[in-house]
Amino acid sequence: NSNGDRCNVLRYSAHERSNVGDDEDSIFHPISTLRWAQLLSNHDNSKGWIRSFTNLLADAPMNAFFFETQGVTIATSQHTPFEFVLVESSYLYQFADAEQDPDTFQNRFRECNNNNNNKSSSQEDEMNGCVFSSLGGDSMLIAPMQMESVDDNSRTTNTNTNTNTNTYGHFAAFVRRAPSEQVLQFWKLVMR
Repeated sequence: NSNGDRCNVLRYSAHERSNVGDDEDSIFHPISTLRWAQLLSNHDNSKGWIRSFTNLLADAPMNAFFFETQGVTIATSQHTPFEFVLVESSYLYQFADAEQDPDTFQNRFRECNNNNNNKSSSQEDEMNGCVFSSLGGDSMLIAPMQMESVDDNSRTTNTNTNTNTNTYGHFAAFVRRAPSEQVLQFWKLVMR
């Protein structure tokens, strides 16, 4: 790696328990990307699932990481297992925590804000994030939008009271420092 990063990668896959008889006979089987999205968006306990998933990410033993999943379409999501990797990046941590440029995505965020001003309050999850194409147009990016005011009591896992843009510099910082309600709404946006 040209940035001098270690190649620390954690790989995860989602499984669901199927009870055959008693708990000793439980079988865990991989779940599809579609099933994972359904659990996090339509299930009675979706907030609990989202919080557990967010805590898993926040507790990763890395200062900063790339969160990477397989690309899926609506058709392939039904049979593609939900798996992801966290790839540690000390370069990202140094760059995003120390020398952020909060203006990088401002044009995109302005477009999202303008589009969101015409929507109802039932679409509040879109107010917490912005969806746009990458510069190359070959992937979809979903970025959380910086909130104007942050209640430090709503932090997900971090007791850091710094509410500047460091909360939004990289994904690990976001899941650790952003208000829990914003993280919840961000995941709902991702599930769409």
